[in-house]
Amino acid sequence: MSKVIVSCLVLVLFCIGAVFLQKGLCKRPQRCAGLVLPILCFVLSFVPVISVSVFSFVKTESVVEVPDNGGEAVTTEEIVTKGENESIGGILVGMIPIFLVMNIPTFILYMIYSTERRRQKENQELKKMNIMDL
Repeated sequence: MSKVIVSCLVLVLFCIGAVFLQKGLCKRPQRCAGLVLPILCFVLSFVPVISVSVFSFVKTESVVEVPDNGGEAVTTEEIVTKGENESIGGILVGMIPIFLVMNIPTFILYMIYSTERRRQKENQELKKMNIMDL
């Protein structure tokens, strides 16, 4: 099998495992346990947003120098900042879709949390009603 298919299978298994882990954490009596994964995904969604904002002002140029005697090529990099070419509005427009896309797992995990909590509350109310009926 090709590496792409194996990578996709590993990603799918990882996602399925995360969903089962989230369901297991939501069934615990502690309320905060089910919020661990959504909060973790939310915090990690800031990493690409911050990297876009930081690296949008940095331009790298690489210069390759080849010696005359036929030796190995030497690569040197120069980092030049370009603050005047990018506007803050343009950077924000680029950051918003990245932030929204990176929070899709946060939304899915939070929906699992809220549905499991709602089921637990309904089951507790049913138990209370059954006890009162006896």
